[in-house]
Amino acid sequence: MTTEVVPGRRRPAHRRLRTGTAVIGDHGLMVVDRYLRALLPWSSPDEPGPDDTVVAVRVGGDPGNARTFCLVFDSTDLVGCWWRDVPTPAVRLSAPRSALREVVSRARTGSAAVMSGRVSIDGDRRTLARLAAFTDRPRMRSYMARLSEMFGSEVPCPPPAPGLRTGSPVVAVLGSPNDPGGAISRIAMDRCQAAVELCRVQPGAHLVLTGGFGAQFNTSSQPHWQHCARWITQRWAGAGHRIVGAVESRHTYEDIFLVREVVRSIGSPPVTVVTSDYHAARVRLLLDLLLPEAAVHATTHPTIDHDERRRLDRHESRALPLTVAATLLFGADPRPGMSLDVDGGRLVLRPL
Repeated sequence: MTTEVVPGRRRPAHRRLRTGTAVIGDHGLMVVDRYLRALLPWSSPDEPGPDDTVVAVRVGGDPGNARTFCLVFDSTDLVGCWWRDVPTPAVRLSAPRSALREVVSRARTGSAAVMSGRVSIDGDRRTLARLAAFTDRPRMRSYMARLSEMFGSEVPCPPPAPGLRTGSPVVAVLGSPNDPGGAISRIAMDRCQAAVELCRVQPGAHLVLTGGFGAQFNTSSQPHWQHCARWITQRWAGAGHRIVGAVESRHTYEDIFLVREVVRSIGSPPVTVVTSDYHAARVRLLLDLLLPEAAVHATTHPTIDHDERRRLDRHESRALPLTVAATLLFGADPRPGMSLDVDGGRLVLRPL
């Protein structure tokens, strides 16, 4: 599969989406069919304007067997799609057929296929990252939802969290690193403090903490959310009863997905997701996929040093276009299985 992002070019009008069959193996045909079904509602007779951005997606192996469709964006939304090839892309994403098989068979998620390097990106990634701004637009949201339906499946909502009143606001804190002894980082402290302040001005608000285990953020013997819970309760009298849920997630996508499941189980109350300013754009993109009604609270970190800030910004500048690429190719990742437990009166969700 090859995905290309290029400036709009003038082509003859009235070129509509054509369907066809590519001889690229059973798994390839499944992917082609799924893309075609997702794209048909937006088949457009209009040619792109000079300021439009065209994303060309090529499915297949050699050029003779490949099928290409295009997504066209103007300055506001996804505006149309049709078959067309593009010779000189500004950005190209290339995925081997084996990666497609893994995603179709759910051996690997679309995000994992892209993040792991199975899908390569050549060209200016900033062009791709700019498309993150379209994930909250009506037509783009509909396109992503259709892809998600084809590559994913829903799971039942968990039961309500103990003591959580339907309609009570929820403040969810996204996880960040702690050391091997369980001491949380300055970034985690800032996020927890911001969440506490939000709860103080919202009587009845509840906290949901995120973070399980992972080599990149927590190698201690307890999940990250428990370290954050201790830090909060040591500094805010009565905070314990506000923490009604936790999710033992391993990365940002699981943070958002499992928080969504907690929120759904209590009747979809108002939600604010607390993260860092450098992380906010990617969180907003994932919320647009999974929990679009949620707000993002972007916390600043004035005490972290310049080198650390540059490292964090570099990480996000890499992760955001990769997340956009996975979204355009596969929509939201398939819904992970999960288990649930009650720990000290709190509902705890764990991915399987």
